[in-house]
Amino acid sequence: MVVELKDKLEAVTIETEKPAPSSPAGVEADVKSALLNLGYDERAADAALTEAKREVGASNFEKLLRVTLQR
Repeated sequence: MVVELKDKLEAVTIETEKPAPSSPAGVEADVKSALLNLGYDERAADAALTEAKREVGASNFEKLLRVTLQR
């Protein structure tokens, strides 16, 4: 079966990993939601998110979440 499909698989392109689109609420809301789902209290999440935004900006979910968790 693999041998028969070999020629067809060559036509399939593999997409490079793209960042997942953020929700309509934005990256900050997604990070805050992630923190709250991990059990962080809302005020602590807001404070850490504010500090992290100053350091790395709010354009990349993964970077912002990583820095927020470090706070």
